[in-house]
Amino acid sequence: MVVKLYALSTCPYCAKAKQLLNEQEIAYDLLDVDLAEDDVADKALKEVQQLTGRQSFPVILINDKVILGYKPDEILETLRHEK
Repeated sequence: MVVKLYALSTCPYCAKAKQLLNEQEIAYDLLDVDLAEDDVADKALKEVQQLTGRQSFPVILINDKVILGYKPDEILETLRHEK
């Protein structure tokens, strides 16, 4: 299972998403877009736009499933389904 989290370091919902994944002991790739170098941040913003149609955070990618926003029930259900 591949899990990627696009987040902002100042976003409280992003922090909750990180906490949830950590509590579930899920390995994930984290990109705090606002802390990334300009070229990495630009690429990440384009990826988020392509995945969701907007630039909103957090975005959690679990294999091919995209979850926009902090939706703990949907995140947990997708994690259970994708294992």
